[in-house]
Amino acid sequence: MKVDIGKFESALEIAKRIFEGTRYQATNAEIKKLAENMICLEKGGLGKLNQRLIAGGRKIWDTFAELNFAIKLISHLKDNIPISYEPDEGFPQPIDFKIEFGNITFWIQSKRLALLEKENRQDKIIDQIKREAKKINVGKFFVIKFSENFTEADVAEFLKFLKNSAINSEGGVEYVFPDNKQRRAAVEFWPPKNKLAHLTHYGSTVDIAEITGAADNQIRGSLINAAGAFKWDISQTYINLIVMDADNHRDIHIGNAVFGTELDFCFQGRNGIFWNRENDGLFHECEFSKKVAGVIAMRRKVREPISDCYFLLYMNKAYERCLEAIQKLFPFDKVVNYKMSPAGSSNFKLP
Repeated sequence: MKVDIGKFESALEIAKRIFEGTRYQATNAEIKKLAENMICLEKGGLGKLNQRLIAGGRKIWDTFAELNFAIKLISHLKDNIPISYEPDEGFPQPIDFKIEFGNITFWIQSKRLALLEKENRQDKIIDQIKREAKKINVGKFFVIKFSENFTEADVAEFLKFLKNSAINSEGGVEYVFPDNKQRRAAVEFWPPKNKLAHLTHYGSTVDIAEITGAADNQIRGSLINAAGAFKWDISQTYINLIVMDADNHRDIHIGNAVFGTELDFCFQGRNGIFWNRENDGLFHECEFSKKVAGVIAMRRKVREPISDCYFLLYMNKAYERCLEAIQKLFPFDKVVNYKMSPAGSSNFKLP
């Protein structure tokens, strides 16, 4: 099915059907935004990406991420700069984007990072606790600090503990579940400024010691798979990049995967804080490093499938000479090198 760019109503109907093929409940504004972006893709010569959207399937969220990236590319580059989506070049594994910019051809492979299975389970646990807490008629906020050993089997007893502790709790006091010797979680309660009808979840933290290592390894594996599409090394005329939807992972994990694991000490320089690292990052591995000039991490500005994004470029030191050309291709919110951490141990946030 081809999008009729002359009729917005046609694109609107197609966008509606695309969302209906997912479990996501899109608003009219989101449907309209998708239709407008599909028209933009068609005009920009990326009708093949529209066909992928229409086909839907299990990887529709990957395709939404590719759409967000493509729209940013189109809006930044001039009309006379050709952009191709999955060009038929006879490669064993198709490359997602090809951009011919002056005498340089940019090859960009897209990747979407899924939640770790463990983090996915934790999200489900938190959602269950939030729902059940609304049945507790105590008008307070609560914050949970989960230990790494908290599991689904603990939820029922934890909810009883939550109810009993909340009634006579003092603000800012830590209540440990089940006790200090077998600590699986801790809760703090706070009185609201305005009246609350029930116990209300305000936030949660999780012991990330083991999650960090698993996340780093997951990202490394995903990037290695993406780099496998490049059958040539970076040269004066070919620059290879990987772009990934990184909403599900913190920046520290991406930095660890590409630059090397952050050590516990850093030093202050004129341009900010610089981190010491192990030499276990992918940019230290010859086969990966000679094929990937940089990794682009994209994060949606709003929690909707179709969204403008923040973009960070993790630059391979071996190809810093390519940075000027890459920045002409694409506008980045921040460029990160091997000594820098985007924002310490947290997600990068613009001021």
